[in-house]
Amino acid sequence: MEYEFTRNIFLGEYYVRCEMGYEVVARWLQEEIATSSDKIEQINEIISQSKSNPTKTFQYLGQEISVVFEDGEVLIRENCTGQPLELEEDFSIYESESESSCGLVDFESFLASWSEFIR
Repeated sequence: MEYEFTRNIFLGEYYVRCEMGYEVVARWLQEEIATSSDKIEQINEIISQSKSNPTKTFQYLGQEISVVFEDGEVLIRENCTGQPLELEEDFSIYESESESSCGLVDFESFLASWSEFIR
């Protein structure tokens, strides 16, 4: 997963940009976590628990986007109410903007890089 962090020094705002297919990861970090050290610590604790218990499922519920940790993988997806939409094949790119996955090691590195960047 390739990503880039930027900061608007005039407004003091931080931004995340991820490669195509990982847009929801960028939105999750920017909108759900932002610069909250408490939330970053919560995620790091879940990562540690997931490493210790790889067969157990752990979840971080966000306002709009949640993260599921299971079997060394991380699934980031928008929270949905009701039944998932059945999209036609032509709309699969939109689905990829609302759900993505990566390995636990990559996700941990991503979060550590963000934490370092915002300090």
